[in-house]
Amino acid sequence: MTLGTVGVSYGGGPVEFIDLSGSDTIGDVALRLEAGLRRYESDHGVTVLGAGGVSMQGGSLSIAVAAGAQTLSFSEVGTGLTARDLGLNAEPPIAFSAGSPLGADLSPRLTWRTPISTLAGLGGPLGSIRISNAGQTAVVDLSTSVTLQDIRTAVEGTNLGVRVELNTGGDGLNFVNEISAASTNALSIGEVSGGTTATRLGVRTFSPLTRLSEFNFGAGVGIVNGLNDPSGGAASGNLNEDFVITLGDSAATRIAIDLRPEDVVTVQTLLDRINSQAASQLMAAGLPANSLVAGLATDGNGIRLSQSGLFPDPLRVEARNNSPAAGQIGLLSGRYDAGSASLIGEDRAKVRIDSLFTHLLDLRESLSGNDSAGIGLAGSGVSASLDEIAELRGVVGGHAQRIESATARESDRATLDETIRSGLRDSDYAQAATRFSLLQTQMEAGLRVTALSSQRTLLDFLG
Repeated sequence: MTLGTVGVSYGGGPVEFIDLSGSDTIGDVALRLEAGLRRYESDHGVTVLGAGGVSMQGGSLSIAVAAGAQTLSFSEVGTGLTARDLGLNAEPPIAFSAGSPLGADLSPRLTWRTPISTLAGLGGPLGSIRISNAGQTAVVDLSTSVTLQDIRTAVEGTNLGVRVELNTGGDGLNFVNEISAASTNALSIGEVSGGTTATRLGVRTFSPLTRLSEFNFGAGVGIVNGLNDPSGGAASGNLNEDFVITLGDSAATRIAIDLRPEDVVTVQTLLDRINSQAASQLMAAGLPANSLVAGLATDGNGIRLSQSGLFPDPLRVEARNNSPAAGQIGLLSGRYDAGSASLIGEDRAKVRIDSLFTHLLDLRESLSGNDSAGIGLAGSGVSASLDEIAELRGVVGGHAQRIESATARESDRATLDETIRSGLRDSDYAQAATRFSLLQTQMEAGLRVTALSSQRTLLDFLG
């Protein structure tokens, strides 16, 4: 887009022109527009802008017009399209007012020079994020970052094997793991001390919107559901309970959690189900509703089960009915924090490279820990990777065979061309001319004989 000049008029008054050519960023455009509107105010003795001035909100330019009945409008100059390209003019025309400050949505694409302050929904300055990868952890302070390039520099500067890139849609960041590691050392991006920076940037690996199907590196979360009572045939709630939370109160109150398929969609649906069932059972036990609350860990990642600080003992989680759910959401391998009276579950939404090396590392750890289930999973992963390698070798072999065949044909063609070229270069001119004359005579004789024989008829043989 090439920027030019736009016309501006306030309250149907005179039209002034603002030159936007040479602007490199939307920030430059906003500064020039505000300077032009301030000049309009001084030239015509009117108040156009309010306290907000000209800024960027979401995907649109925002012009804070001063309170009043007057409206601000922009127009093109000549055959230019600058005002339309910037969302300042459209069909029908856009009228900026105190109650309508936004222009048309520009659907902007991010670049490394994009100011962080212009990102939609960010809501304030950045803080710190915690990145763990390949057995190492770093807290990255982003509070001084001004552009997206500053974020990339800070994250990649940790040397944790994490690459930052713009996504293909140009509307977000991707944090790419470049190091093969075992399951326990996979990539995790979380918050620091109750912050929200990773969530607001959309890079937290364990958020309310994280799908449970992505847990455990794509294995998801399994539940027991729809099991019937053998005696009566009807569905039995006790048989469908996935795990039990035992509180640390003197009565050791037990909260049974029965998960349904609609509860294992996202982290938020899981938390809602746990809290819903806990609230009803706490009420039945005569305990306050906030005696048990499920949420996200405020430092790092994982599901957090918080009980009342008045309870003397730690809370515990036990699996029921051979359901794998509690283990697969990280509660069975969690740690209890006495200071906050909370059980912090293990992060089961980590991200890693799916390759033969990661499966071999998993196999090594499982063999060292005598983990039969882990050995089976790692073995399956190794087998699948070997199948992919064999298939890839077949594809590469097929391409190699085609290349060899084409190379052989090209070599034969080059040899034939060189033979013909050599024959032409080394021929005796006199001998070639004589041979040509002889061949030409033979051809003429053949043509003449053919012509004479074609003129004869049956009458030539009857006399």
